Amino acid sequence: MRATLRCISANDEPRFRHARWPDHSSISNFTYNHIDHFAASNHAFAKGVFLGGLLRRYPSLNFGFMEGGVSWACQLCADLIEHWEKRRPAGLQNPTATSIAEMHRLIAQYGDARLKANADEIMNSVDFLRPEFVVDDFAAAGIQSKDDIRAAFSSNFYFGCEADDRTTLWAFDPRMAFGCGRCSAPTTSRTLTCLISAR
Repeated sequence: MRATLRCISANDEPRFRHARWPDHSSISNFTYNHIDHFAASNHAFAKGVFLGGLLRRYPSLNFGFMEGGVSWACQLCADLIEHWEKRRPAGLQNPTATSIAEMHRLIAQYGDARLKANADEIMNSVDFLRPEFVVDDFAAAGIQSKDDIRAAFSSNFYFGCEADDRTTLWAFDPRMAFGCGRCSAPTTSRTLTCLISAR
């Protein structure tokens, strides 16, 4: 993160190739180390930048994730959208709106012996989902909609992909999480790097 802050103060855009993950390394197998190693470190860093609110504080700051492809970013974007839908305080069902009597009836009708034996304990624990007990994981990022999440991936994040990476097309598919992009590599080249972004 210090390197990122130095880039901000120097009015530069941070670009990342990968970080070493010693517990994800093999001492003898290149392919083991190569597959998903760059993507995993990019995934962890992008998730921290996003949820930590760095893009909200510096909206014009762009990040380049060199190598590692873009499939991890499509998955991360989709995961963040799904978690925002379910885990933001407004997305949680308030237990006061839950009919405890109806839940008891359903457990009695459909539950197995173990579920029936623990029905009272289950009903006494629904309080943990009450909005006042839930931390808003998206507060630092300032996310108000799914489009805010997509915007970060299509405007602030750039992804380095090998032109022969079969999953690069996911970034261009409108059915995918952010589904927009451009490629800087000529279509005839199989060796140049493809940079995915909405711009």
